[in-house]
Amino acid sequence: MTPEFSAISGVDKEGSGSKKKRPMGLKARAAATKKQKGIHHSNDDNNQSAANTGNTSSNTEPAAAGVNDFDEANMATIMLKGEATEIDELEGIFESAMGEVSAAAVEENTERAVTLLRGTIHECDRILRVHHRQHQSQTHKGGEDVADGSQPPPLEPRFYYIYGSALYSITELSDEQDGNEKDTEKAEYLELALERLGQARDGMAGTEAFAWRVHMGMAKTALELMTLGGERGGDADAEQQHNHSLTEAIESLDSALATMRHDPAMDEETAVAAAGESLGAVDLVLSLADSRRLAPELNVRLVAWGESKLHGMLEDPRLSATDTSSDIRYLLARALWLQASALLDAQDEDEDEDEDDEEKEEEGDKKIVDLLRSASKLLEDASTSEALLLRGEVLLNLGNVQDTADAQEQLYEQAIDTFKRAQQIGQIPDSFVQLISDFDNGINADEDDEDS
Repeated sequence: MTPEFSAISGVDKEGSGSKKKRPMGLKARAAATKKQKGIHHSNDDNNQSAANTGNTSSNTEPAAAGVNDFDEANMATIMLKGEATEIDELEGIFESAMGEVSAAAVEENTERAVTLLRGTIHECDRILRVHHRQHQSQTHKGGEDVADGSQPPPLEPRFYYIYGSALYSITELSDEQDGNEKDTEKAEYLELALERLGQARDGMAGTEAFAWRVHMGMAKTALELMTLGGERGGDADAEQQHNHSLTEAIESLDSALATMRHDPAMDEETAVAAAGESLGAVDLVLSLADSRRLAPELNVRLVAWGESKLHGMLEDPRLSATDTSSDIRYLLARALWLQASALLDAQDEDEDEDEDDEEKEEEGDKKIVDLLRSASKLLEDASTSEALLLRGEVLLNLGNVQDTADAQEQLYEQAIDTFKRAQQIGQIPDSFVQLISDFDNGINADEDDEDS
């Protein structure tokens, strides 16, 4: 006898009790997914140089070695070795900032990272102002201003990459404010970040070591702006703008991955590192689709892009024998699961409009089942709490589209067992704890009824 418990078979976003709706709980899991914190940049102590965010003098003299991260003015000062250009010194500050961004993700203390990022942005502003003043001074002849409004020549692409990346990264750490004020300020930073990264892209030859980071940064920034636009509601033309922004973001992602993939020096170790960055990009895309803050057709495009990239990575022989392969399988299963969830939602909407189209519903059910079975197979060897929770949800969805009570009950039991395995590994969201409790209580109630 199939136990009656609404927490599994009747949970849906609308609260309608539709058996076809996917169970809730993913948002809690997705919110716990590790968020990409900016663009991680490797540090090389031998290449660092001297910089002070408030120094406006020429910075070409050798500097003493040492680090003074927090002086009395609470401004970061990086002292580095050897001869250094102004941009070299700026890069030293930026690399230190990104190191603190990585540390902040673990320690949950953003003070040092924010201070260094502000120092980076402050120095970028100063360099840009000096550059503009120098250009203006060259337009004076005989004391008369003959400037024609022309813009100064661009600085090197590395400068704009650092500037844009610092602007993006600080928005990821500055969440103290709430409401429209925070959204407006964040949007301004992201828009300027996208502009600066675009200047870096336009000035690159494409062979620079940081070239792929520029493309990746542009994609992340554009996607973050789309998310923010969704949160704020947007304008009447928001849908059209989002389509355009998404196209640009996907192009930037493709450029980033292509730049990494065509690196002639990429050995297996480097390929694994590049795959980590690629997986971060896919995870970002799938999380945005999972949030459902964009139009359904945009979510479909995001998931399709992620799935195509993951299939390519799964076939890469350099990754097949590494730990990265399990991460690829997990994200691919997540992409398939999101596709199935979208089809379930679309099917419910179609049922509201035309309840007599049984053939269409059967075709939809078959596609959903195929997607969910493929996702479940990818997660057969799941060993992490996150992967087990996803497999449990996949099994729940499979149960929701079964035609017989026995098949449904069997899949529900498998799902609950999977959730319990995840619970043994570590803490799980309350929604899953409630599912376990409701299922167990439902079984006990059925047994009591049979005994009586």
